[in-house]
Amino acid sequence: MLPRRVRTPFSLYRKNSRHGPDVWYVRFWDENAQKFSKTRSTGVLVVGKRQRRPEADAVARDLLASINFTPKPKGPLFLDYVEAFWTPESSYVREKALVAKKPLTNAYVKMSRESLILHARPFARFQGLLLTDLNAGHIRDWVQWKAEAGLGPRWINATLQTMRVAVRQAFQREELPKDPFEFVRPATDWPKAKGILNQTEACGLGEVRLNDRREPLAVMLAALCGLGAVKSRTCPGATSAVPQTLSMSSTTM
Repeated sequence: MLPRRVRTPFSLYRKNSRHGPDVWYVRFWDENAQKFSKTRSTGVLVVGKRQRRPEADAVARDLLASINFTPKPKGPLFLDYVEAFWTPESSYVREKALVAKKPLTNAYVKMSRESLILHARPFARFQGLLLTDLNAGHIRDWVQWKAEAGLGPRWINATLQTMRVAVRQAFQREELPKDPFEFVRPATDWPKAKGILNQTEACGLGEVRLNDRREPLAVMLAALCGLGAVKSRTCPGATSAVPQTLSMSSTTM
């Protein structure tokens, strides 16, 4: 087998300039990648009989010492980071216990991690995504994807909060240049409260016969605040959903 050809570490070439003479540029050879992968300007103009090539060659040799072909690490993948964040061994969980004196339960940590594995891990746009490349668009697309899949707002927001805490921790530690969650809003949730009157029923309370002078205040307070403290009973034969009489029994105002 013939030995692999060893190239010169750089190659000079001329680059046209719109506002004057051409300039000598240099491209550097990456032996591991087997290609020219970095380019620099020598700043030397192509002028004169010898076109100043020896000067450009000298500048290129000086630049060679500053060329580094080893790529800088770009950090962990987003999914790997947030899942590792919610483990008993993570720095966040240990900091909460040792520094903040507000330890998280193992059940809470486990539930948070399992929520990510179940709801965030399958999302296509999260696959292979670096933590440093995460933006608001990725997160908002995930929220929409889960809503279209039928996941309720409370589960969406719970998983969203799990991701938010992990990412904002990296931002607050200055490991991220920006907070991707700054422009992300939770999914709207309209909880159904039991025993709270709707608008029609609340308006009908004005026609109810009251047995106690204190009862108008209790009725208005209950309707305003959605309280279920006022007990009601419907008279026999009444057809309206609004109670015909109201009574107060051991109600403390």
